[in-house]
Amino acid sequence: MAQTPDYSALLAELAISAAERRSILHSYIEPDDEDRAEGKKLPTAAHHAIAGLVRDGYVRVIVTTNFDRLLENALREIGVEPTVVTSVDTLLGAEPITHSACYVLKLHGDYKDARILNTDEELAAYPPQYDGLLDRIFDEHGLLVCGWSGDWDDALRAALLRVPSRRYPAFWGIRGKPGSGADAIISQRKAVILPITDADDFFVTLGERVKTLAETRKQSPLTIDLLVGSVKGYIARPEFRIRLDDPFDPRPKS
Repeated sequence: MAQTPDYSALLAELAISAAERRSILHSYIEPDDEDRAEGKKLPTAAHHAIAGLVRDGYVRVIVTTNFDRLLENALREIGVEPTVVTSVDTLLGAEPITHSACYVLKLHGDYKDARILNTDEELAAYPPQYDGLLDRIFDEHGLLVCGWSGDWDDALRAALLRVPSRRYPAFWGIRGKPGSGADAIISQRKAVILPITDADDFFVTLGERVKTLAETRKQSPLTIDLLVGSVKGYIARPEFRIRLDDPFDPRPKS
């Protein structure tokens, strides 16, 4: 009976060792001159938008199952040097999250390293050091998921499900309806589902709205407080009824 090939099974058939798999994947990730000329295998609008959110201080910790370097490249393009963890070895010597302006945890490794994880067997469980780090991240930070179905990577799904608290909100950007893997996590975390068309549109729009909100909050509180205080004073005293019209006059002041 024919079976639909999946990513893990296909790689396991094509290459026996992790080093062979790394070699196969390398050509699909590393851009050549032609790729660069055509804008292929380069950071996307989503990568650049995420980098902008990091630069402006809205995002500090990124957990990814990708083993390319597109996100790191986008961050460095705008002057952000991230702390990148790609293995237990790099974790032990990495700058702590507390002191890092941007902490990127690449759970499946880096495509330049033969220890990348990409078969079902390799992704069934993480090293204890990763589990401890994920427990802390998912407990101490809010969560925004995009581009992960929740149906693969048993170890990551288990990490999300075992978090005891929901002290910070969770949001899940997804196209269509969530699968069973994602649905269980969404329910456990009480996550808000965000319907999206694609990652580029989602993160670009998110970046624009966060920036607009920040600018509004930066300008509005003092203005609103003064306006409310003035209006209360004008209402209480009849002689100020004419001045009460001024705060609501839409005509430009000369």
